[in-house]
Formats: sequence, structure tokens, C-alpha cells
Amino acid sequence: SGFDIDENALTDITPVSISRDYTHWLPGLYGRYMPSEKFALRASVTRTIARPSFRDISPYRNINENQNRIQSGNPDLQPYESDNFDLTIDFLIPKIGALQAGVFYKEIDNFIVDATRDITFGGDPNFVEETKINGDIAKLFGIELAWRNQFSWLPAPLETLQFEANYTWTSSEATIPDRDDTLRLPDQAEHTLKASLSYEIGKWSFSVSLDYRSHRLDELVRPGFDIFDSEELQIDLSVDYTLSRALSLSIGLRNLTGFDEYTYFGDEDRLGRSWDNSWVGNIGLRWKL
Repeated sequence: SGFDIDENALTDITPVSISRDYTHWLPGLYGRYMPSEKFALRASVTRTIARPSFRDISPYRNINENQNRIQSGNPDLQPYESDNFDLTIDFLIPKIGALQAGVFYKEIDNFIVDATRDITFGGDPNFVEETKINGDIAKLFGIELAWRNQFSWLPAPLETLQFEANYTWTSSEATIPDRDDTLRLPDQAEHTLKASLSYEIGKWSFSVSLDYRSHRLDELVRPGFDIFDSEELQIDLSVDYTLSRALSLSIGLRNLTGFDEYTYFGDEDRLGRSWDNSWVGNIGLRWKL
């Protein structure tokens, strides 16, 4: 439920109510083969959905007359549907640790994406509307690699060292209604990397983490001028000191590199918004009752 606003008299509003229901058949087939405790092969074929949020489907309009911009919901949004094919291999190798490699493929209908379009509102042709729409069809292929190791076999004082990393590469194609071009799947970065290293000695514990993703499509405007997010790189550091069984001191530093972010329109020469990020520090006490 919401309200419809008269374009020519913004103080005139009319209550509106929209209702819809749907049914989905979501089968899943899973298989696992484990010839030993150090090797496992897993495969699955599934169908899944993701429903739009209540705000996205609510019939609302947020009108900014000063900037000629309108934010609106879209009651016609359909759930995101995906047929998924996954294959994963796990290895456990002494001293090397746990290794995992996987491939996945998804065929997606009705994916949801942010869209910006020029409209006429109240007789003014210079308004811009921001809303969410359903795409047509998308195909996503990816490879995921992971490594985790606890170096308990190292001599003291290195036996508490732990490392974990996960890398994902994806390739995707997507089509949008009323557009002839082929796009990457929105919000899907080609490269994603997460890694962390931790260490404990006595009452001290240290950890450093890295989080990276490459450029990604953020919002649809028109061919050649869609909005992209720049790559992101964040490195965090944390230190904890145990004062007693119940009390500990923690110190954290986020975004040590001060990595800046920006958006661009189709090409990095056409810059949009930018954020000058700096590092952030925090300090606190943790008390366990």
C-alpha cells in the first residue's frame, strides 16, 4: 500500500494498494563422494529465488524538486530466479592445509538492477527517476579457490600462525528490456579476493586482513553511460590483549591504505562521484560476564 501523487498538484495524493502472489517449484539434487577423510567431491543442481525487498516493491515516490530527481518503488518487480550448477573438490594435505577448488554456473531470470531514466514529471521533461527493474536473462560462470592452513607443525613460537584466503573469478552476460547491448551482471565483480593472517603469542593476538574486488556495474543509465563502481581495496589490522579472564583490550585500524573510491559513466574518463577515504582507528575494552 502507498500513495499516488498528482504530477500537477503535489499536495493531492490518492491511496493505492497492489496485491500479487506467486508459486515457485524449487527442486535440489545434491551428491557427495568421499573416498577418504582427506578428499571430498561435491556436486549440486538447484533452483533458487531471491525476493525483492518490501521497499523496492512499495508504490512510493520521493520527489526532490530542487534537483529534479525522483526515487520510486516498482510494484511490478518479480523475484530473482536462478538455476544453479555447482562442483567442488576439497583436499586436506598435511602441512599444506585445506584446499578447495570449485566451478559454478548460473542461469538467471528476472535479476534486479538499479536503473536511472529521463522522464517528464508535471510537464517538466528534465526530471530523472531512480528505481529498480527486472533484467531479462543472465548467465554467470565462475571459479572459486580457497586455502586455509593452521601452521601448528611449525616450531615455537610460530605454531599459532593461521592463514586463510579465498579468490573468485566470474564471467557473466546479461540482457535488459528495451536494450540491444549485452552487459555484465550488475553488482558482479570479475575478481574478488579475501585473505587474512592471524597470530597469537601469550596474551597477545594479531590479525591482518585484505579485501579486494574489481570494477562492477552499479546502475543502468543508457548504453555507454551506465554507472560503474571503481575497484576497492581495504587492509585492516587488529590487536587484542587479554588483561584477565573476563577483560580484554582491543585496538583496530581499518583501511590502512586509505584507498579512495569513485564511480564513472561507462568509461573511467567520465568520472561521477568520489570518496576520499582515510584510515579509521578504534580502541575498546571487552568485558565477558
